Amino acid sequence: MALRRALQFRAEDLPTPDRPPRRPLDNDRVAIPEVEVHTPEYSLDTYERNIPPSATRTKDLFRLWSRRLQPLDVVYLKEMLVESRPLDGRYGSICSGMDIGATVMKQFWDWARFHWEIDSARFKHTFACEQNPMKREFLLRTHPDIQHMFKDATDLQHDSVYDTKYHREIMMPLCTVLTAGFPCQDCSVLNPSASSSSNRSCVATGSLRTGSVLQAIVQYLKNQGRAGPTFCFFENVLGLKHSSTDADGHKTSNLDHLGHLVDKETDRLLHVWHLDPRMFGIPQSRPRLWMTAIPRRMFTGLIPEPEVHKLLNSIMNTLLGLKENPLCDYLVKPRSSCLKDFHSEFVRKLQVIRTRRARRRAQEQARDSEDMQNTNNDPEGQQRRQSLGGSSYRSSRAGSGHFSRCSSATRLLAHEKVVTKDWLKTFRRAARTRPYLKCMTARKRRTLFKLGVHQFPSGHLKVVDISQDKFAHATDHSPCITPKGERYLTSECRYMVPLESLRLQGKWFSPDDPALAEVPQTLVADLAGNAFEASCFAATFWATMVFHGRLRMLQRPPGIPPEPHSSATGQDRQYHTPEFDSQVLLEYSDMEDEQH
Repeated sequence: MALRRALQFRAEDLPTPDRPPRRPLDNDRVAIPEVEVHTPEYSLDTYERNIPPSATRTKDLFRLWSRRLQPLDVVYLKEMLVESRPLDGRYGSICSGMDIGATVMKQFWDWARFHWEIDSARFKHTFACEQNPMKREFLLRTHPDIQHMFKDATDLQHDSVYDTKYHREIMMPLCTVLTAGFPCQDCSVLNPSASSSSNRSCVATGSLRTGSVLQAIVQYLKNQGRAGPTFCFFENVLGLKHSSTDADGHKTSNLDHLGHLVDKETDRLLHVWHLDPRMFGIPQSRPRLWMTAIPRRMFTGLIPEPEVHKLLNSIMNTLLGLKENPLCDYLVKPRSSCLKDFHSEFVRKLQVIRTRRARRRAQEQARDSEDMQNTNNDPEGQQRRQSLGGSSYRSSRAGSGHFSRCSSATRLLAHEKVVTKDWLKTFRRAARTRPYLKCMTARKRRTLFKLGVHQFPSGHLKVVDISQDKFAHATDHSPCITPKGERYLTSECRYMVPLESLRLQGKWFSPDDPALAEVPQTLVADLAGNAFEASCFAATFWATMVFHGRLRMLQRPPGIPPEPHSSATGQDRQYHTPEFDSQVLLEYSDMEDEQH
């Protein structure tokens, strides 16, 4: 051993005043490339048409986007669906939640069946994966066509996995479209620990919920190999791109490590968009990172990576620019059954608060009487009590035996003199018939006063997320829907019910839907806050599908023209290859529908 070390010694390795000690080489360290986030460019002045909200709004989006395509795009997309090799309708979801991705895919295949004359409906909900048992039960109720249900994402990397629907071990099924909304709590800016080094490096270390679940998803894609899904989509919060500095002074983010991990383990290129539902006419501000992981074998030798990103961005730019719908179209009717349940729930909650308050007053009264008795038995304590001006301080209503007209939060605001007397009078008058106003904390009421909400109800509809005091502001649209968020509607003088949150996310339920019967409202709110937004996912899927169609055009041997399609007749636009610059788009009009 000593001889081996002597043979490895070199004189230039010795440190000198002008040469610092040489650091050992780390052969395992690889430079992590930065993943670029692309924000689409659009203008509302170009497309002034809006698509009204409904249960089939995604079909209307696909119909509009098909008219914005170039004629050859329609031809190659139809050929890709008919051949059904890269896209055969088998769909799988990991961390499914509400699984709105399945609703979008089903509506796409229904639309393609009737508008592109596909022979039969191809959609097959192959599997879903959800850890919460109550959510799994709700998924099976709302999506009865799920073939297999799994409970843990870490089990998917094995050859066999336990199916909770049939309670047996099965071989891991295959799919061509995969959606994965891995946990985002560790990277969200709403998390107080989001700026810590452990949170900002959880993807690289595979720690916390975000890193561990993502590592399991990537391992699943690696084990599937070439038989794995062709279309793979991820969604997460903007905090995923926040960078941190490592020990060597290099700045990297969880998103950079995600792109490196997907590239290294699965040989896929990660393309990231910064999308918001308001870009597609939805009155909700929910900025998210939408990612598509494209297998490199699909474009290697056909188009370089920079052109891949440029092509995907040019396709996405053609999909945006719809006029925003009014928020009132998504709200339930005033006499709806869900509002009655909402009112009854807060009546029970108010009764619990009053009972807890009465119990606390009784304990304080018993403690005060005990202290008074001990003070009377102690002469020195009695003299000290008289020097303080009589009896110790007690609330004027502590021993009255009656409940106060207003809550303790209102009295606290009056004592702090934060709000005006007129505002308190108006709020108390409205709270007599609205138990959810009485259940508001002092901080939430203070937020309403600071944001100028002085009428209950007000004349114009404004939305305030009173659960986030730091980020609260009054807007005409809904703030980001979160599992525990409370979005106050000024004109309705109430919170937004979970059913309305689901509608904004793209899952349209009627108030009397049997799927929502006997389901806790907290579970529905959690599902809505963690769900995919339907329009953003539909745009991500559509742009990726058009990209694959254009790759098919490049793979076609020269001299063999595509088979003409009836929808492309009379239109003489052509591609600008190889960059595929954006062309003049087809205008959406009902007159063209009547002609066809």
